[in-house]
Amino acid sequence: MLNFSLGKIPNYFKKSQMTYGVVAFNSSLCNGCGICISICPARGLTLTKRNDDAKKKIPQLIETAPGISLCMACGDCAAACPEEAICIKRGFNAGFFFRKLTQQPELTPPKKY
Repeated sequence: MLNFSLGKIPNYFKKSQMTYGVVAFNSSLCNGCGICISICPARGLTLTKRNDDAKKKIPQLIETAPGISLCMACGDCAAACPEEAICIKRGFNAGFFFRKLTQQPELTPPKKY
């Protein structure tokens, strides 16, 4: 991995450097309402059939490649879930790898007009 003064740049060809969030769904609590699907900003969730009941569905992460999903672990799905059936298992820190090139060390509030 390259290390510059502005941040770190991941090697996209190394799976170990491709970080993403992981959320867990509790199938016994989930009612399959789909609120988490509609609120996900990354559009990284889909509803799939449960193993125990073919009529009911449960959310699942969409994989873009084997072992890699779109999840940012923002927590929106967990916050919106009325049954509290979602928890974040692994967070995602975008700032670790992707700092803005224009970001200044001292950020100032916007000007008031």
